Amino acid sequence: MLYNTAAQEVQAGAALNFAANQINSASGSITLSGTTGLSLTAGQYLVVFETDALVENSGTIAVALALGGNALPYAASSLAKTGSNNNERIGLAAILELSGTQTLTVKNTSTDTNTHANSTLNVVKLA
Repeated sequence: MLYNTAAQEVQAGAALNFAANQINSASGSITLSGTTGLSLTAGQYLVVFETDALVENSGTIAVALALGGNALPYAASSLAKTGSNNNERIGLAAILELSGTQTLTVKNTSTDTNTHANSTLNVVKLA
């Protein structure tokens, strides 16, 4: 599990940072890849992401899981906001089937800068 409780401003198209981790992977199939993601070996994974997100003015809050920097269209969540300082809890879950080692990150896929806090990224190897 990667997590970050502190608020962080994430520019459009950028990956979220995770300040802390608790990785329990005896097989080495899940390893830390810097502060923004995880390196996953071939296999099937259940991935769950949740965050408290804020857009300061009207705009879009949007996140997606990304492999190798490319957002996955089937692993995305977005929300349009019309007022200012609207804080929302959003999340997504997906099963990923990887044929080789890839880096998993969470990207801000909106065209707006979003603020994220209390973010968690949980990954479980299924097969």
